[in-house]
Amino acid sequence: MTDQERQHHEFVNAAAAVYAWVCAADGHVTRAEVNGFIEYLSALDFVDEISEDDFSEAYLELIEAFESDFDDGLARAQSRIETFSGDDSKSRDLINVARKALIADGAYNDAEEKALKDIADLLAIDL
Repeated sequence: MTDQERQHHEFVNAAAAVYAWVCAADGHVTRAEVNGFIEYLSALDFVDEISEDDFSEAYLELIEAFESDFDDGLARAQSRIETFSGDDSKSRDLINVARKALIADGAYNDAEEKALKDIADLLAIDL
């Protein structure tokens, strides 16, 4: 794996963590939310680098962690996201991912909005 592919992989893992955290914040993840993340991935310039196994590891396993033990899922998500704290450009990209997740199911939720704010705090980004 090249350095660029490794960076893309780390970013996809962080984006998956952001998306999973926001979507799981209200206690359940809908099919629309999963589809929203798939659409996000499909739009990436480097989508061809993301295998089905990568998707499963990056997103689906994290969703399962949130559903079985929210605190475990949260800890996993935070460790992936904080990698980009201090990188203003990538942090802003991750906040945009969180905003997409916030509207993915078409239902506004205070818990999801709080997750967005917590992610911004973790990344040291002002909303």
